[in-house]
Amino acid sequence: MHIRRLSTVRAQLGEGPYWDTRDQALFFVDILGSKLWRYDPATEVFQSWDTPAQPSSISRAADDRFVAVLADGFYEFSPDDGRFDVLAKVDFEPGEVQLNDAKVDRQGRFVAGGTTKRQGSTAALYSFDGERVTKLDTGYTICNGPCWSPDGTTFYISDTIPNVIYAYDYDCETGGVSNRRVHSDASLVGGFADGATVDTDGRM
Repeated sequence: MHIRRLSTVRAQLGEGPYWDTRDQALFFVDILGSKLWRYDPATEVFQSWDTPAQPSSISRAADDRFVAVLADGFYEFSPDDGRFDVLAKVDFEPGEVQLNDAKVDRQGRFVAGGTTKRQGSTAALYSFDGERVTKLDTGYTICNGPCWSPDGTTFYISDTIPNVIYAYDYDCETGGVSNRRVHSDASLVGGFADGATVDTDGRM
């Protein structure tokens, strides 16, 4: 394995890497800098756009549109003119301040988790199916690392402050979750549970 620095481009809080297979380009966000970045490895060129609210994630929809998750909801993004048009806003839980990490399931739903700055677990999990936002569960502080098992039937999400990774049974047809349980206690290995993904062998 070889790790190579791509550029001296810096982000205040870089997250949400997304590889766009159509254009063979890498997207990522700078949350605190309120920027969306694109890197073209063929030309080694970086491009950025200012976002109207702090961003957390981006992905391409089945109809080739880009959908971005910003602090207050889901937006359609146009790279040609840098526009962000609201698709759906989120009705936050009391004490919840914004959406944090997000990822797309294999059926095309954007699942995003919130974050709170108040004491107590007041953040929630949300799912956006392209038309409406559904609240999946509550009781989180800082949601991070959403990902699925290879068959899509188990959903994982980290709660960073208590440093726990949870697992749910995931209904691929409806996008619903059930049977929340502790998958692992990340405090046993040091650091904090943050971003995550699952490989083809089901290893997180």
